[in-house]
This record gives sequence, structure tokens and C-alpha cells, in this order.
Amino acid sequence: MGRTKARRTITAEFSAEGLRQLARELHQYNHSIERANELFVQRLAEAGYKIATQQIVKSFPSLDHDKPIGSLDIITDSDGIVSGCTLQFSSEQALFIEFGSGIHFNKGTNHPLAGQFGYGIGTYPGQTHAYNDKGWAYQGEDGRWHHSYGTKATMPMYTAGVEMRTKIIEIAKEVYAGVI
Repeated sequence: MGRTKARRTITAEFSAEGLRQLARELHQYNHSIERANELFVQRLAEAGYKIATQQIVKSFPSLDHDKPIGSLDIITDSDGIVSGCTLQFSSEQALFIEFGSGIHFNKGTNHPLAGQFGYGIGTYPGQTHAYNDKGWAYQGEDGRWHHSYGTKATMPMYTAGVEMRTKIIEIAKEVYAGVI
């Protein structure tokens, strides 16, 4: 048994005034669709931003959370209509946090897109200790030597993408419910 789709109907008298009224209603409808599109992009981007931020904060509580760890930019065209969004994670440690470094915390874990982007355990230029379970030492900005086991791949951006794809239908139903 098929589902019946709701349709929006606009009627007008077949007269000059009726056609003008029809044009106004179509213009208003077009504007409501544009606004719904903008809201849809914004809500979807916000869902991704929220989950990415939660992943980062949960995985790295020692990061300075008073500083922004990412940004959400809504892109508009020359008419001011939303045409897209960017979700950006801005940390010097972004690639290590996303893809991980060192085998110690990443046994059996592999970022699903590591191969596609060429990142992950053992890909840092000049590294020689990624597969050493005992870790390695590095000289910090303070001039002192520090021990590290690397960083667990927490995949905040990948997880944000998954969350956004999961919520597409739900958000679309909410945003377009009264429009289409």
C-alpha cells in the first residue's frame, strides 16, 4: 500500500488580479523554501559541530577549552542565501586527534578514511617509533625531553560526518514540515 504525499495547492481566479495574487503567493512560497533550505543547512551543521566538540572535549579534557577548538561557518551566495557550511577543527594537534599517532592507544583501531587521506599510525614524516608500544621521547618547545605513547584516534570530524548523515532525514522532516 503506497503512501499519499501531501501537496500544497495554490489557487487563484483567472483574472489579472488573480494572477497577480498567484505571483505574490508563489514568490512567498519560494522565499519560504529558501529560508527552510538555509535552516536545514544550519541545523545540520550545528549537529555536526556539537558532536565534534563533544568528542574533542571528552577525549582531551586537558586542552584549553577557553580557546576555540573549531568553527562553524555558514556560507552565503551574493544574494545572502545559504549555500553551504564548513565545519573546521583548528588545533595544532588536529591530525593526531583525528587519525591518532602511535600504536599504544590505537591497537585494533583504524580511522575509516586514513588510507584515503594518507594519515594515521606510522604516516608522520620522519617518525620511526609509531609501532613501538613503549612509546618514544620528543623534545618539546620548552627544550626538555618528554615521553609519549602518542594520541588515540578520536575521530571528531569523522564522527561529526556520521552524525550529520544520520540526522539528515530527521532534520529535513522538522524543517520542511510546514513548507512542502
